Amino acid sequence: KFGHFRAINFLPGNILIAGNEYGGIYKYDFNIQSVEEAIESKDFSISPNPLSSSTLNIKLNFDYYGKIYINIFDALGRIVDCFSSDIDNNKSINYSPDKSLPQAVYYISISAGNFCSSKSFVLIR
Repeated sequence: KFGHFRAINFLPGNILIAGNEYGGIYKYDFNIQSVEEAIESKDFSISPNPLSSSTLNIKLNFDYYGKIYINIFDALGRIVDCFSSDIDNNKSINYSPDKSLPQAVYYISISAGNFCSSKSFVLIR
């Protein structure tokens, strides 16, 4: 687990610096030319939403091959699950929430290369 982020700063040049409660410091270089370009060219989808089955399908809607990082947050911003996965030709992975997670709204954050985005989903037990 990564802990809660305690300080977040945006620097010139689309750079985000974040620190967590354990003293870790993370630097993210977004390298985005324009917000419109990023929104139009890259996205991901999740289904089904709401999730009542055991598996959530995550599909990248852009070409990317390599490792992606996924964080699941609760409504208070706490990381409740995190994992990474290698993306192949089908550009999708499956996520099965731990059975101990209660019914609630959760947020899924995907980081892949210079891409980072979040969406919400509802877990129904």
